[in-house]
Amino acid sequence: MRTIARDLSQIQFVGDLVVFVQVVEKGSFTAAALALNMAKSQVTKQVSRLEKSLGVTLLHRTTRQMTPTQAGLSVLQHAKAMVQSASAAAAAANLHGQTVSGRLSVSCSMAYGQSVMSQLLPGFTNKYPLVEVELLLTDRQVDLLHDDVDIVIRLTDDPQPGLVGKPVHHFSFVVACTPEYLLDHPVTHPIELKKLSCMAFSAQPQQAKAKWKFSRAAERLEMEARGPVVVNSSEVIRKLVLDNLGIGLLPDFLIGEELKNKNLVAILEDWDVQGPFGRTAWMLWKPHIAMPPAMRAFVDYAAEYFAEMRKAGGAMNTDG
Repeated sequence: MRTIARDLSQIQFVGDLVVFVQVVEKGSFTAAALALNMAKSQVTKQVSRLEKSLGVTLLHRTTRQMTPTQAGLSVLQHAKAMVQSASAAAAAANLHGQTVSGRLSVSCSMAYGQSVMSQLLPGFTNKYPLVEVELLLTDRQVDLLHDDVDIVIRLTDDPQPGLVGKPVHHFSFVVACTPEYLLDHPVTHPIELKKLSCMAFSAQPQQAKAKWKFSRAAERLEMEARGPVVVNSSEVIRKLVLDNLGIGLLPDFLIGEELKNKNLVAILEDWDVQGPFGRTAWMLWKPHIAMPPAMRAFVDYAAEYFAEMRKAGGAMNTDG
């Protein structure tokens, strides 16, 4: 791939990249022209000019379909990043240039909403009183592409491809039980959990299988959590553990107060344990040409909120 010709201005080149992104995302020159409010001939001209300036073919064209070439995919990746950065810059300017207002719909799990978002929202609404936040708590996976939601918060280390997002909150998992249960069932090694009542989290409880993975230095251990209850709710597991029914593997943000008040105790603290879902809260949204100011304000506020929590050693024991 050769460098951009000297006679091609940077502004023209950037404009051609934006048009190319639209052509790929919309699937045709006609659809891209409608989205950009341009003539189809102009869209075709700019993509051809881009191919000529780069010295590569960006699109496979047939009578039935149009797909990016391998070179096109490489260019597309960088072009999309450029468009997203430009949108972020515009949104950041909007936050300073206009009043942030409007409706913002956010979805997350029941446990995360009750434990984390309930602490974050008061500060956000005080700072942006004209933003109406609609918080949807559900343990089903909301489909951003079809549901009427602006932002979904997912606890995952592998966010869904095709969405734009930002990791805002890293947390840990804790193996915990009541002091009374531990007194009757002392635990010094994860292998001993196989003989004890473990409250299992499973997104599909009917399968009744939950794997707890432990690591310490070179040691690795995976065990199937077994107990009287399998449930797809961390909040229910927390309550069952507090009722002295057994041992639970829970995110630290959910049981921070119980650990602080010694209603629960952490066990096997010298082991790193992987929970039933990822240890990062991602804010995800559909790709936008221009991100609405209320959305940008919310994402930026959340990132700052958790950064401050880390610096302060936070009540929720956040670590990133």
